[in-house]
Amino acid sequence: MLDKVRIVLSHTSHPGNIGGVARAMKTMGLESLYLVNPRFFPDKEAERRATGALDILHKAEVCDTLDEALSGTVLAAAVTARQRDLSHEVFDARQGAAKLLDLAQKDFIALVFGTEMSGLTTLEVSKCQIIIHVPANPEYSSLNLASAVQVMAYELRMACMGLLEIKPLLSTLRGGGAAATFNEIELLYAHLEQVAISSGFLDPREPKRLMQRMRRLFARARLEKEEINILRGILSACEKRMQANAAAFPLTPDTPDTPDTPDTPDTPDTPDTPDTPDTPDTPDTPDTPDTPDTPDTPDTPDTPDTPDTPDTPDTPHAPWMQTKLNNDRKS
Repeated sequence: MLDKVRIVLSHTSHPGNIGGVARAMKTMGLESLYLVNPRFFPDKEAERRATGALDILHKAEVCDTLDEALSGTVLAAAVTARQRDLSHEVFDARQGAAKLLDLAQKDFIALVFGTEMSGLTTLEVSKCQIIIHVPANPEYSSLNLASAVQVMAYELRMACMGLLEIKPLLSTLRGGGAAATFNEIELLYAHLEQVAISSGFLDPREPKRLMQRMRRLFARARLEKEEINILRGILSACEKRMQANAAAFPLTPDTPDTPDTPDTPDTPDTPDTPDTPDTPDTPDTPDTPDTPDTPDTPDTPDTPDTPDTPDTPDTPHAPWMQTKLNNDRKS
């Protein structure tokens, strides 16, 4: 059974911890190590810390994503000390080990550990179906990564050997059906989200935590392969019905409302023209003084009569003229 258990380390930052984990695994009979995007690997420090367990280190699978590391598993347990909002079912190390081995008799299961500094992210925890915590000292519960793996590896070995009477848990698959794999469950979630969006139930712009709640719900159910097929069949039927309705009653796109013409701003009131100041009264023009009477012009004295000019004595004529005159007188 232990050969179906995967130890998955996500985003390990120190290579020495990878070597320490390999050594802890080998002491308890575990062999399958998966590394999700380690910061340094392969590394000499990892090899130095993996004394006697280089075979596990050299067979380790390096993956780009957690989905890749969990592919083919039917149950994944997130090992974390932190309490989570909308948490999956939580078990202590011993109960969790028993639950995992209950499924490891036939299928692959996984224990997932986070980075040394901050542990597993909320998204990584959502990819798992249960949470396991080690009940350490509440005043100082921080465990080294290799130490946490050692504790869980020990509990798995003890459960496998049957040294503890483990009360059957409610999580055991009812009816003995084949458990759904991680890949099949992830496809169900993707299908469910697609139909929820198509039907208008889920707004992708404001998804809130719907899918996180759905993961939590189905994680408690421990879905079997047949149950996955039933659920996806229902979703496919819903899709067909929505497509048929859309074809029969195509929606005419709403004509966008004509935007209101913005109000013309009021013309500001023309300021009142200030009153023209009263023109000051023109002072009365002083009376023009009477022009004094022009004195009478004295009579011009009579011009004395010009004395008669004495007749000018006849001028004596020339002798020939005198003769002519005399002749004229006679005639």
